[in-house]
Amino acid sequence: MIGALLAIAPRLAVLAALAATPAAPARVAPADTITEEDDEPALTLGGALRLNLAHRDWLRGADARVAGFDFDTFRLNADGSYAGLLFSAEYRFYAGYHMLHHGWVGYAPSDRLTVRAGVSRVPFGALPYASHNWFFQLPYYLGLEDDYDAGLAAVWDDDRWSAALAFYPNDEGAYTGSSVASARYSYDIVPATTDELGYAGLEEDRNARERNQLNGRVAWRWRPAPETVVELGASGQWGQLHDDATDRRGHHRAAAAHVDATHRRWNVIAEVIGYTLEPAVPAGVDERFVVMGAYDAPYRVASRAGLYLAGVAYTVPVDRGPIESIRFYDNYTYMDKAPAGYPDTHQNVLGSAISAGPLYVYVDVASGRSHPWLGPDYGAALADGIGAGAGAGAGDPGWHTRVNVNLGYYF
Repeated sequence: MIGALLAIAPRLAVLAALAATPAAPARVAPADTITEEDDEPALTLGGALRLNLAHRDWLRGADARVAGFDFDTFRLNADGSYAGLLFSAEYRFYAGYHMLHHGWVGYAPSDRLTVRAGVSRVPFGALPYASHNWFFQLPYYLGLEDDYDAGLAAVWDDDRWSAALAFYPNDEGAYTGSSVASARYSYDIVPATTDELGYAGLEEDRNARERNQLNGRVAWRWRPAPETVVELGASGQWGQLHDDATDRRGHHRAAAAHVDATHRRWNVIAEVIGYTLEPAVPAGVDERFVVMGAYDAPYRVASRAGLYLAGVAYTVPVDRGPIESIRFYDNYTYMDKAPAGYPDTHQNVLGSAISAGPLYVYVDVASGRSHPWLGPDYGAALADGIGAGAGAGAGDPGWHTRVNVNLGYYF
């Protein structure tokens, strides 16, 4: 199916990263879908402050206590337009690191076509997200959902068809943090050292970077009834992996098919993804995994896998005090790793999202197996699962659960 679809310091860094698990914003039209054309200059400034509370069942003692809401994210947004020109930027601050989320300039020659240059969302899979919850679905942690890179993208969209073609000479880059190259918002293949990941089984420095990535996506929308929309889509991705040490280039590729259906208050998303990562590593280096990074903390990832995901959501309108709506959902992903002996990864998030004016609150029960954010083994869970955090039963760590509440104020 895959071929068809195509130690202490490091631990402290991991614990810091766990306190800032990536969060999905409210499922509204994202900034990079702006198509407004106006002869008058327009500028909108905004941002968000998010706080997070969590209980993790794999922690013990003082680490396991729920002390209250901790700082999660502060972000600033700027979006503008003028006579067909479009502008959008977002910068994010976390505890100990910060980075550009996106930043691009564009032009809309018509109400159907938009061209963007800069750091923008990669057109791949179900958009804007393949998920409903704060954690996203598992493809996010592999750079295959809500991914951002630097380059050129053209998007054509009408009532029935959507098509996108993009070229990214490089990823979005690394910003301010303590890691070698992982201080970024979305996951990419990055350089890393044994000082960072020796605790997770990395025996030699890795030096691969993403280069010259080409993306294509097409989707068709069917409206069988006034309150029903079904989108069917396919995506492809191909790029190079440049190794700084060998000055040679490997390749990476991925393909996806998705369906995104909305009927009145219901929404269902399903997606199948296959990927292959082939870095040009020196002779004798293990090719069964690569290093990916974001949120200032890298980890090891299986070089080949298939992903199968599904999510369902139901939105209830509410007229009680400031609460406007509550969305209930369940999202599940299964990661079928190709390398022999690598345990498969599971993720399931059951929860709700509460909208109350400028407040948006996620209440999630997230469970995972061999998952970096849902268990004790951050650095190796998406590969062989054998790291310093795995302990007894490494390679088959069992299920772990995180109860999470994220409160966001958007201004």
